[in-house]
Amino acid sequence: KLNVTASESQVVQIKPGDKVKITSTVFPEEEFSGTVNFIAVKADKTLNYPVEILVDNNSQKVGLRAGMYATAHFQFPEQDPVVLIPRGSFVGSVSSREVYVMSADSLAQIRQVTPGRIIGEQVEILQGLTPGEMVITSGQINLTDGVKVAPQSN
Repeated sequence: KLNVTASESQVVQIKPGDKVKITSTVFPEEEFSGTVNFIAVKADKTLNYPVEILVDNNSQKVGLRAGMYATAHFQFPEQDPVVLIPRGSFVGSVSSREVYVMSADSLAQIRQVTPGRIIGEQVEILQGLTPGEMVITSGQINLTDGVKVAPQSN
């Protein structure tokens, strides 16, 4: 069995019996197949839905074993690109709904955004940012709107 989680936009496209391609770093040259066996009716505390996949090890010369990590590759229709930013980019916390972006003339500008799902340390932005905008990810406590900023390398 392979246990994975799916977001609310993904889980509505998955149903028991769906075939799933499975890969593993332990066997990088092998591709496994599986079948969705169970989908939870309720999201967990991260707002993702647990999904159980039965892995077909019978036709493989090597097999996945309990405790190994694997990745499930679901076939979904083409989706719009998603804007993700680090959770620490928010002024204060995600609930503030404010981030700083760097304008074309290198000025910090406060921006109201609409956060969506929290995926690990990344936050989906539903409104307020467009792909390619430079979000300021550290030092927000010392910023004010309109101050000159310069990007720093890691």
